[in-house]
Amino acid sequence: MRAKNLGHLANGPLIRLLLIVPAAVLLAGCEFFVAAVAPTPTLVGSASSSNRPLVTVDRGTIEQAIRATGRVVAREREDLYFVSGGRIKSVSVRQGEIVEAGTLLAELETGNLESQVESALESFETASLRVKAAEQALANDQANSLQQLLTARNDVIRRQEQINLSLNGGDPDLVTSARAQLAAAQMAYSNAQTKLQVLQASPANIRSAVDLELNARLERLSSLQLALQDLAAAGPPSGGEARAEAARRLADLRSAVTVAQANVLLAQEDLDRIRNGATGEDLEQARLVFRRAEINYENSLERNFSGDQREQAEITYNLALLAYERAVNPGDEADVAKARVALDQARTRLERARESLADVLVDGDEPGALERLIAQVQSEYGVRVANAQLAVVQAQRSVDESRVELSNIDAGLGSNEQRAAQASFSQASNNLARAQSRLAELLDPPPADLDVAQNALDAAISRRDNLEERYAQFERKESQKDIDLTIATNNFDQARIQLERLQAQTFENQIVAPFGGEITFTRGRAGDQVQAYQEIIGISNPENLVIESLIPETDFENLSIGQIVDVQLDAFPGRNFVGTVSSLPRNIVSNTGQTIKIPETEIEVDWAGAAVELGMLARLKVTVQVKDDVLKVPAAAVRRVNAREFVETIVDGQRRSLQVTTGIASDTEIEIESGLEEGMEIYASP
Repeated sequence: MRAKNLGHLANGPLIRLLLIVPAAVLLAGCEFFVAAVAPTPTLVGSASSSNRPLVTVDRGTIEQAIRATGRVVAREREDLYFVSGGRIKSVSVRQGEIVEAGTLLAELETGNLESQVESALESFETASLRVKAAEQALANDQANSLQQLLTARNDVIRRQEQINLSLNGGDPDLVTSARAQLAAAQMAYSNAQTKLQVLQASPANIRSAVDLELNARLERLSSLQLALQDLAAAGPPSGGEARAEAARRLADLRSAVTVAQANVLLAQEDLDRIRNGATGEDLEQARLVFRRAEINYENSLERNFSGDQREQAEITYNLALLAYERAVNPGDEADVAKARVALDQARTRLERARESLADVLVDGDEPGALERLIAQVQSEYGVRVANAQLAVVQAQRSVDESRVELSNIDAGLGSNEQRAAQASFSQASNNLARAQSRLAELLDPPPADLDVAQNALDAAISRRDNLEERYAQFERKESQKDIDLTIATNNFDQARIQLERLQAQTFENQIVAPFGGEITFTRGRAGDQVQAYQEIIGISNPENLVIESLIPETDFENLSIGQIVDVQLDAFPGRNFVGTVSSLPRNIVSNTGQTIKIPETEIEVDWAGAAVELGMLARLKVTVQVKDDVLKVPAAAVRRVNAREFVETIVDGQRRSLQVTTGIASDTEIEIESGLEEGMEIYASP
């Protein structure tokens, strides 16, 4: 009955009204459903529930990270262009080519600009040299002017002081010196006069003395003549005599070395004894050595010993006696010092003796040494003859001088000594007169001399004033050298301005590598027309490679300088690199004043020796935050309406929307801070 009634009502207006009103209310209440705080039950259709899987709310670790891709680029890179338009003259590089800093990469046609630059550079260098020369000339001239001025000032002061001293009894130092010179001249005069008087008072004695000197010189001449005759009669040494003399000299040299060595040993022993004192054993040893040497020496005198043996025995005896005396009487510190000196001297004599022997024994060649000594002995004969002849000539000259002197005495001209005394007396008289005149002039200068001195002072003052004015011109920078420098400087400035203007034109028509690197692209070729600032060549420095990435603006707030970045390159599968954020997206102002946006984020990477190349694709991961032991659900399970977030679940067989508060999110999961509990089941997607 109810079913029937209901069926009847279904066709009626009341049923239609009842169906329309709930539908309208349901559509209009969607916003109310979203805004409701308490869970709202929703009938779950069989079709919708079977298509959406449920997931369990669990706890775990969640990582918030920024993931992006990027490209390997050079940190130092630049797109190059001409600053003025024109026709390309040449492009000197190709893509992939490595160039050094300063390399000319491309240039525009410039007509005769190059020759103008060369001419301007030559003029500039010439002007620079002229400026330096003018500066040096000015410095030299100013220094010379100052030196001349100082000299002139001192000259004026000196001449004024001389005049003042002359008017006041002379310079004390000069007067004292003149008095001393006068006293010396008087003494010399008196001595010369006395000697002359003595010689003039006894002419007979003088003649006798000259006669005695003549006889002595005649005797010496005769002796020298006889010696020369004997030497000539003996003739040069024979071969045997020369060889015997050479052997004797060689033996003497060796003996000298032996004696010098013994003296060194004795000197060392003497020093040790004096410094340390002789022991009883040393004393007894010295006595025994001395006694043996004494006996040997006495035997050499009594028996038929050779001359060399007797001489050697005497040397040994003397050395033993000296050693014994030194052992008996040790010395003090002064004796130690003397012993050191004696040891040094003995060593020096030994060294000289060895050198003398070595000079003869060249490389130990004794036969050769004898031959050299024989030649030396034979050559000495000629030297001895020449010396004897010279001595005879000199003796004959002395005899002749004595005879001339006797003749002068007999003729009344006096002896050589008398004439020398007369000359000394005349010289002493002249010196005395000059000394007297000098002192008189100092004490009372003549008026003429004062006039001369005053005139010289006036001339010195005039010269000083002229030099003062000349030097003042340097200080005022009005000298001729200052003017020359100003002209040279102006010419230099004009040449510099002209060169800079032409070089600026050259720069505008050239592209030069700003740094060393690899050419990444070239656009245009010779003959092409280009506009100013049109990019022609790209260059990158492959020595410093980084990664640039376009990271979405929504992630900018989570980026900061120094953040660690995990880097993977497709070219190196399975290998991880570590990088850091070194530059963030930013705006810069160009040289022309325009604001340029740089959207790339730069990552500096430790490549660890990998052969990384420009343009390689990089996959980046920047970890922002990591949380452990938090509630998490799939990120797709959360839906957002306006500013609120909801998930859907099943409660008592009905679908319900639960408002939640979320935290950080990874690529697939999101943190639930409130609204859910662990173990609850929710739909994996809205």
